[in-house]
Amino acid sequence: AIDLGVKDIIKFAKKLNIQSKIQKDLSISLGSASLTLLELTNAYSVFANNGIQAVPYMIQKVEDRNNEVLYENEPQTKQVIPASTAYIITTILQDVITKGTGRGVNVFNRPIAGKTGTTNDNTDAWFIGYVPEIIA
Repeated sequence: AIDLGVKDIIKFAKKLNIQSKIQKDLSISLGSASLTLLELTNAYSVFANNGIQAVPYMIQKVEDRNNEVLYENEPQTKQVIPASTAYIITTILQDVITKGTGRGVNVFNRPIAGKTGTTNDNTDAWFIGYVPEIIA
């Protein structure tokens, strides 16, 4: 955070559609910001999708009993970071699984990227990760 600058880190977070208020201090590089699960999974989806962000939605399609489409949501996507940046971040997050604190997740025979963490008061542990088709 010292080398990158707090303002640039917050600017990058905003590119990932993180809307929560982020404190302007060095601890944000450790993940001290409080985010919603939707914000976090949406941000990580950008890394899994080669820098492309898909706006999350809850309802894909509504049909009546005659299979007439009453409503259909079209995915909205846009490139928010370069694919090369998403690749580098994914590679770093794969090391968390193969060499770091996420080794316990490495039970599948496929590439997994992810991050472990704890809450600021150390009462909860969490994991967020992805394979090409799923973010959890």
